Amino acid sequence: MLERWRRLVRSARLDGWSGLTLGPLLLAIPLLAAIWCSHLLYAERERQLAVESVLQDNANIARMAVSVLEQTLERSRRHAHLARAGLDDTRLLEGLRLAAGSDSLFSAVMVQDAQRGPLLSSATTEGDTAALLRLAARSAGDTPRTALAGEITLLPAERGPDGNWRLPVAIPLLSALGHRGQLLTLIDANRLLQPFRTLDLGSGSDLRIYDASGRSLFDTRGGDGRFFTADDGSDKLFATALQGRRTVERADGRPVLLAFERSAGSGLGVAVERRLDEVLHNAAQRRLALAGWAWSLSLMLVAALAAMVLVARRQHRLYRELSRAEDEKERLIEQLKEEKGRAYQLASHDHLTSLPNRMLFTELAASHLNRARRNHAPFVMMFLDLDRFKAINDTLGHRVGDLLLQEVAERLKASVRDTDIVARLGGDEFVVLLTEVDAADAAARVARKLIDALARPMGFDGHELEVRASIGIAIHPRDGQDIDALMRNADSAMYEAKRSGRGCFRYYDPSLNARSALHLDLHSRFRRAILGDEFVLHYQPRVALNGLRITSLEALIRWQHPERGLVYPGDFIDYAEQEGLVVELGNWVVREACRQIAAWQQEGITVVPVAINVSARQLRDHSFVEVIRETTAHYRIRPDMLELEITERCVVDDFERAHAALEVLSGLGMKIALDDFGTGFSSLSYLRRLPIDIIKIDRSFINDIRNQTNDAAIVASTIALGHNLGLTVIAEGVETREQAVYLKAAGCDEVQGYYFQRPIPAAETLPLLRDGIPDR
Repeated sequence: MLERWRRLVRSARLDGWSGLTLGPLLLAIPLLAAIWCSHLLYAERERQLAVESVLQDNANIARMAVSVLEQTLERSRRHAHLARAGLDDTRLLEGLRLAAGSDSLFSAVMVQDAQRGPLLSSATTEGDTAALLRLAARSAGDTPRTALAGEITLLPAERGPDGNWRLPVAIPLLSALGHRGQLLTLIDANRLLQPFRTLDLGSGSDLRIYDASGRSLFDTRGGDGRFFTADDGSDKLFATALQGRRTVERADGRPVLLAFERSAGSGLGVAVERRLDEVLHNAAQRRLALAGWAWSLSLMLVAALAAMVLVARRQHRLYRELSRAEDEKERLIEQLKEEKGRAYQLASHDHLTSLPNRMLFTELAASHLNRARRNHAPFVMMFLDLDRFKAINDTLGHRVGDLLLQEVAERLKASVRDTDIVARLGGDEFVVLLTEVDAADAAARVARKLIDALARPMGFDGHELEVRASIGIAIHPRDGQDIDALMRNADSAMYEAKRSGRGCFRYYDPSLNARSALHLDLHSRFRRAILGDEFVLHYQPRVALNGLRITSLEALIRWQHPERGLVYPGDFIDYAEQEGLVVELGNWVVREACRQIAAWQQEGITVVPVAINVSARQLRDHSFVEVIRETTAHYRIRPDMLELEITERCVVDDFERAHAALEVLSGLGMKIALDDFGTGFSSLSYLRRLPIDIIKIDRSFINDIRNQTNDAAIVASTIALGHNLGLTVIAEGVETREQAVYLKAAGCDEVQGYYFQRPIPAAETLPLLRDGIPDR
């Protein structure tokens, strides 16, 4: 059983709250045991105290009774003294009569002479007289007597005619003159026991008087005060064997509490007894009261423990709810931390490439700059921009553009060290920070490595793309003392690289600041310039080498800046394309060219066709054809008075849409010229598939045509190719007479350049149009 309990205890899994629930229950067991053990011990002690108390009371009563008996016998002896004197002189018996009559303890007194018979009797009734005579006969006969020290004889009590119990006493007399006799008395038991009337001995109490031989003379029941005489010898055991205080068992089998006292002088004994069940009944009443208190305490304890258990369970429930709330709070805190981390990731990193964004890059760059200052080490910052990214993004869609940016980010990270930082500032602009470089010239090697890495073909969704990057480089401390200055100067160097031909890198030069300030000013008011008619068209004639006649005019846009004067397209066209304003600007050129043609015609001037340059974005615009139609109709000019000059870039991104638009415009009578011919990779295929009427040889082949045999061969081949295809061939950038002579000899149809005429405002073209020949 013990082992089973141990296994149960070992297998029990009690948490703290289960302990709080079971702990009071486990505590209740010893507390209840203590209460009831205390109750039982106290009840047993009360029982013992009750027994001891009753025994003590019995002993006190017995001692009092013995004392009363001794006093009674002493009074009897005094009467006996008078009676002895009366045997010699009967006159003296009158004093005895008076003394006995005044003593209510004695019911009757008789003095009997052995020879003369009764000498004095105070008996008033025949019954008393008869009782005295019987006493005399019994004390003088052979009937067993109770002798007290050889002089007093006590007989068992008897009931008188009046129903009262009397104790017969006989005292032998011997006078001085030798007369013998007896003093016979009947002691009133009621008077004898009068001192004990006030004592409550209980219903089961007994007071017995024994003679010296142990014979019971009389006893009493405390409840009604009656006396009765026991059988001879029935209580000899008490008189002979009992002394002191004891618990004994009577003949009827009932235990009693007994106190026995014996007179040392007379030998009389007094026994006071009380039934044990009566005593214990009273103690049981007190024990029941104590049991009530024990039950009350037990119930209170159980109630308190139940309340504690309920409170503990409630607290447990609250604790579990609080625990769940705490767990939920912890979960929310973790979630907030994760959200904070994600928010920081979103706030500090580019969502597309996962590279640091401008904010985080600025913080990292500032930290590395401080370290570079302490170590006096070079600090290189590179700005990188992808060439033609907007064209790719617009023609192939944002998905391809996003994939391209992600690939670019991966290649940039793979091309630098782990200690270097690559970030995306936005769009197609990236920045690279070279940390812990040994020398500033290491920047050139890294820049070339980045350009070569990005130049490798990339394939996305079936499209194979080649991108080039323009990189601007700024070095601390030469090009700036803080992050803002370095970023600004690297950006300026990057734009210089774009202007220098793209796909290259440039170091920052302080002279770029002035140019950057110009660009910033121009860009800030570019849209206002469109709305405020600050743009103008200048015209440059195309001259036929056969006869030197002006065959057409090319409209070239200029910005008439109110403060900076005339601004050329190289300073604002790229910005217009980047900001999506090139369509609006191109539509303005169409309207202005048509307006000017109409104005010339109204003046009666013979007008030659005017060629306008069309951007790729314009040609892809769905409304471009309608703009041409509406504008020519509005100014009432023939569509063939306009010629369109396009570049290979106009059709490379979305060939089908460009081809459809050109077919419509060609059908209206417009001539289509392919500008910058020879600089692309697929011009021959375009010549075959597109409605091209004119090809214009790029100025880069004309510049040194007299000295470069390769350029001359290309020009000659291009002229022959164009003629074979039935196309008009025009050479751009003719600036010397030798170039014009060579081109005429090669069979070129028309030329355009400074040798014949620089671009001039519309007002200055009137003499050229009237004469039909250039100034030269």
